[in-house]
Amino acid sequence: MKLKNILIPFAGVLLLTACEKDHRNDNLTDPRVYIVNNGVQNAIYYDVEETIDYNIYAYSSGYFGQPSEVKVVPDPDAVEALNAANGSSYTLLGEEYYQIVKDTGSITAEGRRATLTVRLDCKGIMALPYMNDYVLPLRLTATGTEVNEKLNTILINPRMQETEVLAALLAGARVRVERDALEYRRYRRTAPLGIYQKCAGLERRLREMGICVAGTGGR
Repeated sequence: MKLKNILIPFAGVLLLTACEKDHRNDNLTDPRVYIVNNGVQNAIYYDVEETIDYNIYAYSSGYFGQPSEVKVVPDPDAVEALNAANGSSYTLLGEEYYQIVKDTGSITAEGRRATLTVRLDCKGIMALPYMNDYVLPLRLTATGTEVNEKLNTILINPRMQETEVLAALLAGARVRVERDALEYRRYRRTAPLGIYQKCAGLERRLREMGICVAGTGGR
């Protein structure tokens, strides 16, 4: 058999194969960004805290990563929608009680995730009536990648928990803490001045609440 008779049919097969559409990626999902900790999320803080930072995690799904810029924005309408859907009675948290300290982030094809941060004013929230019934609704937006509209909202519910110390004080008990238990004092010579002074300020607050620090004359 001549070599030409073998090569011609083989070349025809290659030509047909080359013209065939590639379907290997047909069933792969397109990239979508969404909030991992979406829905109602409790932001737990204790009665001795002035502020807390709460992190929001934006993630890019899909087989292939795609760079995008993400941002969270207040979404007051989400509170009404939540109450209507669940029969709840949450109240929108006023803007004076929080600060979005990091509202934007970059998602890379390799990293896939961005962390955004909200700072809550615990002291101010504790002064509100029914302080555990407030939520901060935030919605995720993005450029470069589509947003999963079902998972793009978070409603942060600040919830105060009393420490055992405060419970004891409210019950009229005498509370005493050993001076050596105040660990920050061990780092007086090495700690940055600002951090050390903040810790000292917290100790003063404990005394103002009626807590006796042993070894300092209770003062």
